[in-house]
Amino acid sequence: MPTEQDEAKQKVRQHVWAALDAASAAYDDTTYGRIPNFKGADQAAERLAALPAWNAAATIKAVPDKAQLPVRARALAEGKTVYMAVPKLATPGRSTSSTPPPSLSRLPKPPPAASRPPLRRPSMSKAFAPSR
Repeated sequence: MPTEQDEAKQKVRQHVWAALDAASAAYDDTTYGRIPNFKGADQAAERLAALPAWNAAATIKAVPDKAQLPVRARALAEGKTVYMAVPKLATPGRSTSSTPPPSLSRLPKPPPAASRPPLRRPSMSKAFAPSR
């Protein structure tokens, strides 16, 4: 049975989906029922990266939807650790703990933001090209 919080979240989702559809802001015919790939996702990622919380974060959690691709790419380019669900790879009995494995604690810390190289826009054609 849905809780009051569940119903409030769904109401917000419905409002956002309707607004995106009305503005023709999504690349697909409709946005309902999912996180749509929307026009302006690159600019949204830039605005996110301007927030103090983004600059302070060494690790982010992202969803695998196309709309967050610019966020994930920027995080990786800045040396941040990115955790992302891979639901199609999940199998029964497999651990789905959100706690990073101990081996990750031995990874080197990323350099401070001031010493990081400038961002380059990733080439999707190269990133998703079949390996040879």
